Formats: sequence, structure tokens, C-alpha cells
Amino acid sequence: MNEIEVRIPKQQLESVESYRKNLIAEANGIEVTSQEKADQANATAIRLNAGLKQMEKKRKELGKPFRDGLDKLNSFFKQLESPVRDALNRIDHQIKSWRAELTRQEEEAERKRQAEIERRKKIQDAHAAKGHETKEDITPVPETASLIQQDTTKIRKQWDFEIIDERSVPDDYKVIDTAKIRKAIFSARDKEGIPQIEIPGVNIFQKEVPIYA
Repeated sequence: MNEIEVRIPKQQLESVESYRKNLIAEANGIEVTSQEKADQANATAIRLNAGLKQMEKKRKELGKPFRDGLDKLNSFFKQLESPVRDALNRIDHQIKSWRAELTRQEEEAERKRQAEIERRKKIQDAHAAKGHETKEDITPVPETASLIQQDTTKIRKQWDFEIIDERSVPDDYKVIDTAKIRKAIFSARDKEGIPQIEIPGVNIFQKEVPIYA
């Protein structure tokens, strides 16, 4: 991959800083105490808003080389990492499957052990019922060996979850989709611009938003 070098001309930054300071100084010198001052404040707010747009435009202009470089870097490493991640996922799946198989074998061995214990107990009980002398089993059924503990895979346990009934999940764990609500209100406006919609639990109201343009 080619080396990427990005530099921002000092003059560009100085012009933005000077512009910013002038706007702030103008705004700090205003105190609305009359209609004349309110008109002046409105004109200043328009310039401040235009200034923000200009700075955002300059930010995007100066940041393009960075974004282009970052996109190339991300793309390059994504291509590098993809087969490694695939290999890791494949191995991870095999290890988990193997540990599940070890657990199954352990459970099966323990089931057989318990069955053997029960079989011997029935034999002893049958002899005892007939009045025969019974003795403790001199060859006890050996404990089931732990296969899973022989595995060298390092394991940490963590709690996880899955949604089994979304309707039963408490509201505290649900996120309100405000963008969806705004879109619904916007789409439901009539010819006069009044939204003809009611959403349970939502108060739809109109508020003033100053326009500084």
C-alpha cells in the first residue's frame, strides 16, 4: 500500500480561526434589551449560522484527504484480516464442537456409571430379600473421569441472553425510535401542514424554531 501523507496549510487554519474569533466577538457584544437589539441579534445569529456552515464546509474540504486515506487504510486491513477471521471462526467452531462432544461423553459415562450402581444395588437387594448374607461391593464403580478438564483450551464464562418473547420484554429495555416517529408525523401532514396522526403515549405539538438564514 502506498504511503499516505496529509498536511493542512497553516494559512487555511489561520483564516478559519480569525473568522471564528470575529463571529464570537460580535455575538458577545450583543445583549437583547430592545427590538432594535433583537433585530441586531437576529442578524448576528444569521451570520453565526452561516459561519458554522462555512466552517463545516471547510472541515469537509480539509478532511477529505484524511477520509480518503482512512478509507484506503480500512479497506487494506479489512482484506488482510478477512481470511484470518474466517480461519479463527472455523477453529473456534471446531473447538466448541469438540468441548460439547467431551461434555456429551462425560454425561454418557456418568449415566452408565449410575446405571451400573443401580444394577448392583438391585442384585444386593434381591439377595437381602431372600435372607442371604450381603457384603459391600469390593470393586466399587469407579468415578467418571473428567474429559473436559483435560482440554487445554482457556475458557472464561460470561452471561449472555437471547430474546424469546419480544412482547414480554419490559419497556425499560426498549429504545424509542424517535426518527421513525418524526417521519410518521411528517408523512401524516395534511395540505395545511397539520399532522393527522395520533401515536399512543406520544404528545405531538408545534414549537417555534428560529431560522437563521
